[in-house]
Amino acid sequence: MTHPQLRRLKIHRYEQFVDVPWIEFSPHENLILGINGAGKTSLLRLIHAVLSFDYEKLLAQEFDVEFELAYPSSSSSSQMVEVTGRVLRKEQSPAEALKSLEAMDELNRIEATIDAHHDGHQLKFTVTSERATLALDGKDMPVSRKPARGRALPWEEARARGGAGATVLLPSFSSFFIREDDRDFRALVDDVEFSLAPDSARRFGIEDTGGVPPMLLLALLRHIVDSKEEKKNGVRFGRSDLLPDLPQREQKSDFQRLLAPLGSQSLLIRPKVVQETSEVLECKGLEVRVKFESGAEYADSRLTFGQRRYLMMGLLLLFRPDFPALIDEVDNGLHPRLVEAVLKLLQGRQSFLASHNKIVVDYVGYDSPEDVRQKIHVCRRAEDGKQTVDTLDEAAVQEVFEKISIGIMHPSDVLLVEGLW
Repeated sequence: MTHPQLRRLKIHRYEQFVDVPWIEFSPHENLILGINGAGKTSLLRLIHAVLSFDYEKLLAQEFDVEFELAYPSSSSSSQMVEVTGRVLRKEQSPAEALKSLEAMDELNRIEATIDAHHDGHQLKFTVTSERATLALDGKDMPVSRKPARGRALPWEEARARGGAGATVLLPSFSSFFIREDDRDFRALVDDVEFSLAPDSARRFGIEDTGGVPPMLLLALLRHIVDSKEEKKNGVRFGRSDLLPDLPQREQKSDFQRLLAPLGSQSLLIRPKVVQETSEVLECKGLEVRVKFESGAEYADSRLTFGQRRYLMMGLLLLFRPDFPALIDEVDNGLHPRLVEAVLKLLQGRQSFLASHNKIVVDYVGYDSPEDVRQKIHVCRRAEDGKQTVDTLDEAAVQEVFEKISIGIMHPSDVLLVEGLW
């Protein structure tokens, strides 16, 4: 693990969630269950903001959340950095709201208190409506700029000015969110804008990610410019191909794990060139072509809804094996074989999966009653519209685990019988 894991989350106020007690999460799979409208997607968005330390998409509303994170030290993977924090946006008067809008003053729109502890050091960051302060071991450090829009922490500022003592305290906060439809895939093939050099003299430049996670777009473009073919021909990945420098590599190749469940031989990713000169290729979108075992090759427009979703999830999971993954309705449109393939690709990282599907619930392994408690979270909506997140109590998890261990019932059936799902 090189990126943070969310250990606990407490929601004081967020959308229809009010006074939700501490929720403890597993470092592996976390199932977000519940009927339509219970708040699964909203909870995923909040977790994504906390893991990314980016609250821009929440600034239109009030919110108040506490959290506990952990990630390995940059100096030693065996030493953990513990992070606790509270981030909120208070209700504003019309005059205050107008002032914030006119001045784009993020200090009037978000407040935060964050503590990071590691190896005897403490990094404390505070944002109020008037100022931002940063201190290392009680000694104030310069903060020459405000947090970027929606960002809770100017970590780059601390990294630049804090010296060696602060460096070990600074994480790289990232996670990725896959929506319940195929908009993420369509953004990849239609919306991203970038430029490539026809030769290797210049690598590439990105004008617009189109909403595609930048880490995926960067990784794909690096492979395109590093390929031996002309840049406009793209790069073809076959089943035997490996991605460089991935830890804990399995016996199967990286693309074997992605392509075999799809029944395909290879995957071609090629830039869509809209303007070509002797110096630069201006591109918008990436063409994705899949060659199947039958020999037929289909462009992205001829792939099914489920195939598009599967490829987008698979590419992100392959190219970023350590990022926390958040997937809304992970099974939506996917054949059971592809659902299982995605869940296999998720192994080794923290993930948050919203789903109604028994396949998802049953695939996840439960090693102990505590494992059941940490992995199963049920969103519920009361008659008054308020939402909450239920964690199974001690008696319930013991009952569920015992029935699962006997092997006569699937986990999803046990939850249904017990009235827990």
